[in-house]
Amino acid sequence: MIITELHYLPLISYFSRIKENDFQIEAHEYYQKQSLRNRTYILTANGELVLTIPVQHGATNIREVKIDYSQDWVKNHLRALQSAYKHSPYYDYYFPYFEDIYQRKLTQLLDLNLELFQLILKMMKWQKGFILTESFIPNYKNQIQDIRSKYQYREHTEPTKLYQQVFGIEFVPNLSILDLLFNKGPDSILYL
Repeated sequence: MIITELHYLPLISYFSRIKENDFQIEAHEYYQKQSLRNRTYILTANGELVLTIPVQHGATNIREVKIDYSQDWVKNHLRALQSAYKHSPYYDYYFPYFEDIYQRKLTQLLDLNLELFQLILKMMKWQKGFILTESFIPNYKNQIQDIRSKYQYREHTEPTKLYQQVFGIEFVPNLSILDLLFNKGPDSILYL
């Protein structure tokens, strides 16, 4: 069993790390600013692009972190995803599902991340289950591998298999799982 926090459109390495195990998602952690909880990386014609969800300040528990809709980030993120992946093989099939979640303008960051995460798992035909924690436990015993806060920033790790990306001559590793999903569809899980 693994315990980890929930990221915004998690990186490929996140899924590679959890793929062989049942896992728990930390739902009561202290929110960490400038982390992968509200940012991800995609590949555009101009190179890598960081997508960040603006949040309202003041909350410390992840359950209390509210998304800041005073900025037009939804339109910007959808436009960036469209520009980056509209020529990928599975874009037309998957994009409307993501667009629907964004358009609902969920209030809490954890809720948005969870909805997007569950959609991704469904699209990849993920077989392993997960649960949300019921309270914050600072240290876990040996039976649970605690990888919370191990992935605060994007690491440039090599995947086990390369795949064709929409842009660039050189492969860019460890982007958002959307890069893999839009390019490989239901076979994405085989590339982790």
